Amino acid sequence: MNWLRFSLAVLGTSLILVGGLGVAVMLTAGSAFAFAGAAPMIGQHWSGEVPAELSGLKDIPPADRFSHFRGIQANLTDKNGQPLSVTVTPGVAANVSATSLTLKGNDGASHTYTLDAQTATHGKPLVAGEEVVVVTLNNALNATAVVGVDSSAFQSGGPPWGRH
Repeated sequence: MNWLRFSLAVLGTSLILVGGLGVAVMLTAGSAFAFAGAAPMIGQHWSGEVPAELSGLKDIPPADRFSHFRGIQANLTDKNGQPLSVTVTPGVAANVSATSLTLKGNDGASHTYTLDAQTATHGKPLVAGEEVVVVTLNNALNATAVVGVDSSAFQSGGPPWGRH
């Protein structure tokens, strides 16, 4: 069972890192990455301007960027072709106990997760008021991983993950 916990922790952390990196690139790259109009990307080169929907992201103050991250859902299949849904939910820990976490999600909703020995965390214990990202699998109520976020790292250019 340790291999499963380790694999899930690696998957969760990887998704958070890739998602965080993607958000950081979107927020800081400006027009360096741009789409070629509305044409399909197959055979197209990156040129022109960023779509209007994305262009304003670079103007979000660094201290506010985490609150604009609403979450990620990835739908995959495992080695046997079975569906696997990975959900990443950011927010502020509202209530924390040894067995549960209630998150005031950046999406405006309240989310409550069960914490147990299988929940991967990094570093110090969770406390109310901290910005965290919760990873769940297959829409389970049990948190697979909880990672603390240091949103001040967006200001300094450092990585915003890994406080837990």
